[in-house]
Amino acid sequence: VTMEFFPVRNSGTVTFGENTLVLPAVSIGNVGELAVDALISGLELKKVGFLDTDTVLPSCMCDAMAQPGRERDDGNYGLTTSVEVFQSVTRKLTVLQIRAPVTRRAAFAKALWKWSQAGKFGDVILLGSASAHIRNERDFELPTPLRYFRIPTLDSDDCFGLPRPIKDAGCSPMELCRYLKWAGVSVPLLTERPEDVPVTYVFALCSEGQNLPVVEALCQAVWQVLGIDVKFSPQVPSWSFVYGSRASHLSLWM
Repeated sequence: VTMEFFPVRNSGTVTFGENTLVLPAVSIGNVGELAVDALISGLELKKVGFLDTDTVLPSCMCDAMAQPGRERDDGNYGLTTSVEVFQSVTRKLTVLQIRAPVTRRAAFAKALWKWSQAGKFGDVILLGSASAHIRNERDFELPTPLRYFRIPTLDSDDCFGLPRPIKDAGCSPMELCRYLKWAGVSVPLLTERPEDVPVTYVFALCSEGQNLPVVEALCQAVWQVLGIDVKFSPQVPSWSFVYGSRASHLSLWM
């Protein structure tokens, strides 16, 4: 199983050394993917390429980051594929977005870590979700639906820039095992992680349905983790279609 990077035209030479890699763990409510879209939109990240792998279903669609009803500045219509790579050279930030189902999770995780090691990323942040139905008494007492886990484990006074409510929601290895039973692609991504790759896993407890308030909370946390000084704005093009596209005019069907 391979995962090969292909740069887009006019992207120049693309390097990943010492970049922080942010990617979604496809799971309940698409929380990770929606949060990644907020990063791409809010920081105006540039699409530098896409990944070709047989572990994600192939797909092609209209540009997910284009404003609905508006033509791009260059007059062209953009396309979105299954796995795309966005980057900010000045922030040393690379963001991976997944827009299609992962078919072979273990193989996908192995191929992704192999590609990330070849790219020599400095750190990895995984954004995801777990089913809210597994909450226990401690979960209900915490002031946030967000949880985090750091591998290698953080020292007590080092929470990787996480805001105070999220610091209180750190997971022990035992608790993480409980959450991971319902956490989608997070499971193979964490279990197949190479020992020399540090990973911060920030996720939300949620259910299927409208999760934008939870996504916004996750985005606020990631903003602080990355030390971003740009104010977070929920004006994300793809968020306009959480409930699907606008209904067609009835005259088309009469």
